[in-house]
Amino acid sequence: MTWHATLDLRYQLAQGRTVVRHRHAGPLRVLKSMHPEDARICHSVLVHPPGGIASGDVLDISVEVESGAHALVMFAAARLTGENHSTAMGIGALMNSRGLMELIIINIGLQKGVIGPTLFSMLVLAIGLTYPLLEGIVCWLIIRCRLPGFTLRRGLDAAFVGIFGNVVGLGAGAVPMESYYLYHCGLPLGPGVGLMTLQYVFHKTTVLLYATVMLLLQHRWLAANTSGVMHYLPAAYCVVALVIVTLVLLCVSPLVQRLARWAMGFLPKTEPWQTRREKWLEQLNTLATESRLLLADKGRCARILAVQTLKLFLMFTLPWFCIRFMGLSCGLSFWQVQLLTSLMLFLSNALPNVAGMGSIETAFLLVFSSFMTSGEAMSTLMLFRIASYYFVFAASAAGTFAAQKHLE
Repeated sequence: MTWHATLDLRYQLAQGRTVVRHRHAGPLRVLKSMHPEDARICHSVLVHPPGGIASGDVLDISVEVESGAHALVMFAAARLTGENHSTAMGIGALMNSRGLMELIIINIGLQKGVIGPTLFSMLVLAIGLTYPLLEGIVCWLIIRCRLPGFTLRRGLDAAFVGIFGNVVGLGAGAVPMESYYLYHCGLPLGPGVGLMTLQYVFHKTTVLLYATVMLLLQHRWLAANTSGVMHYLPAAYCVVALVIVTLVLLCVSPLVQRLARWAMGFLPKTEPWQTRREKWLEQLNTLATESRLLLADKGRCARILAVQTLKLFLMFTLPWFCIRFMGLSCGLSFWQVQLLTSLMLFLSNALPNVAGMGSIETAFLLVFSSFMTSGEAMSTLMLFRIASYYFVFAASAAGTFAAQKHLE
């Protein structure tokens, strides 16, 4: 499939300042216009999200500059059109200035022309930012069962620190950095690790439940419209479900905890292995204690699951908004995209993972390629990862710096 996009730009001088008027059709937009040098020189950044991945795209750009006006037009198809790494990185940074508001309002606003493409993209990025914010609320709800004075701001700080630590730690997980931060907030290291592990278990449980419900409601549509992915789905579903259920039982079932202790007795009797065994037993006992305390508060657990569900729902809307933003005609409805994105996240747990990267991309293409061309799927994936990963990581770096200041 190829895209035909047009963009008409008209620059004029108004009160000593060059301003631009533009009209577009198709996935070619003005991302931002600015005046970094002089008010009379307008810099316009153009973006073409498909990026030339699908060959044969037709782009018509018309530029009219009136007397006295000055313009510099930059086209961001970046690396895929031959730009070097530094140029592509600079363009990528510009493309990161995007963001949410209300799901229905955004879509209607874009359709009616009330919300322009730049504001729409900024609002989509804001949806991505809701992920760490809601993760911080979950952390706040969990830690308050141990520290009643634990504030929401500290919960948000812990979430940003965890996300930042997971990436810079090459996929070591969010628990170590979160536990370290909570230790400085007055929570002993053992309970901190136990509670953050339970937060991870709540997340994985919600991922399993969300994907299962979506699959039950739309399995007939999925079976009738997919081919290759259906051969992989049952085995992957069983593997991931088994891992998640085992993890949940290890936290909540005394029988499974006793079996785990019994199994550790078969470890080699050498000094290094016995040292590990003592540490693992201590961690298991702490996890069992913290899980009993937390799970005894049914209302708190229900609120945690509700926030986790909202977090996933918002994240799963991102591909749908990316599709709408680019004007793709793949025919997927809102709830069908919810199903596919939930399966993507679910299946990514059965794929190799390096620092949070790789498995998500593979699962995304595996699931969505049955409903899109490869160019459409790659373009949607690119925008989805900008909003859900790169922008969130950048925000977590700033959040980690702020968290350190709050501890001082």
